[in-house]
Amino acid sequence: MKLFAWALYEFGATLFSMNILSRYFALWVKEGLGASDLSYSVAYSGSLLLSLLILPLLGTVSDRLGRRMPFLWMATITVVLGTVAFSSASSLPLILILFAVTNFGYQTSFLFFNTLLPKVSGSHDKVGPSAGYAVAFGYLGAIVGLLAVAPLVKAGGAVAAFLPTAILFFITALPALIYIRDGNGRSLVIGIPEEKMSNGKFVLQSIHTAFVDLRDTLLTIHSRHPALYRFLIANLIFSDAINTATLFMAVYARRVAGYNDSQIDQFLIFSTVFAIVGGLLFGRVVKRVGSYRGMQIVLAGWMAVLAGTLLFAKTPLFWAIGPMAGICFGGFWVAGRSLLVHLSPPEEIGKYFGFYSLTEKFTAVIGPLLWGVTVTLMTQFGNEMLGYQLAVAELLIAVLFGFHLLRKVRSSNSGRPGAAPCCTSFSVRP
Repeated sequence: MKLFAWALYEFGATLFSMNILSRYFALWVKEGLGASDLSYSVAYSGSLLLSLLILPLLGTVSDRLGRRMPFLWMATITVVLGTVAFSSASSLPLILILFAVTNFGYQTSFLFFNTLLPKVSGSHDKVGPSAGYAVAFGYLGAIVGLLAVAPLVKAGGAVAAFLPTAILFFITALPALIYIRDGNGRSLVIGIPEEKMSNGKFVLQSIHTAFVDLRDTLLTIHSRHPALYRFLIANLIFSDAINTATLFMAVYARRVAGYNDSQIDQFLIFSTVFAIVGGLLFGRVVKRVGSYRGMQIVLAGWMAVLAGTLLFAKTPLFWAIGPMAGICFGGFWVAGRSLLVHLSPPEEIGKYFGFYSLTEKFTAVIGPLLWGVTVTLMTQFGNEMLGYQLAVAELLIAVLFGFHLLRKVRSSNSGRPGAAPCCTSFSVRP
């Protein structure tokens, strides 16, 4: 039941991401309210920057307090109320500020959602299948979300998608928020009595301690946990390429492959269906071969996807790229989460998921910027098509480099691939 409730949260969160972040909000503020690209970018990137700076600290505080669920509750409520607020506001600056707060809440929610993976899995060998189950649910939520609000958008415009999306997210989040518990009156990690947790002075001391711990971690992670350190660096490289490829897939299909709007929608939905397959498939792959090998397979798949994107854009074979990318994207989340769980000390998993989130947010800025600069420069030289091809080639090189760095994760891990070097066994805290 815990696993189902946890996966249902990802169903709603991905539904929210698809409807609000990917599909309708930017369209509404730019075309409906006249916002400039710059003003929207400042709101979105500003919230990402704030989360980039704060999430590692929040993860460390949650480790110190031994609590995940209060943070997840607050983040979820922020997302729901923020969506209701910006959808009913009338001032564009206020709408953008409320959207930034909402997006910060959404980014925070996924940090604490991810830290629950060891708890809901129950045992070492179930981490991969559990992550795959949730990823599959998430992509199913993306499809259901689009289909659910499509008639409303057709009748009332993009803004009509917001309130139903907030309601659906809250409904699907409730089982996890109600059913999953941190513990039995004691801290998950350090055994602090419940009555002490409510002491304001103790909470402030914990925040101060978290600052100190975070500083010390940044200075010593490379020597204390070399495998984990190298994985985070590798993830910074290849997640940059993978997230950028996903972000610009529709643009590439239009500008290079020549697809129309209907073909692009079919291409993206088809790809998302296969992402569900990828989540379930790689849950089993990770269980069988380990999270390290699973990530290697995922990256090899992405190399094939990017190479195929370069070679087959003008041929019918390009239709096969979407399903391949979907499978690999689903597998990427499964293998990445599983490998981080296996490499992290159980008592510090919040902190290291915070660093994991940091690498993801950082790439949301660098990758798209590099793509945009490459395409723009080549367009100015009169060869836009070559610009897109060079941009994809840069992503392929990044994945190759990330794959090389991932090999160093295994060499620095004294245990078997995918296992935490600091522990001989995987334990679930009560």
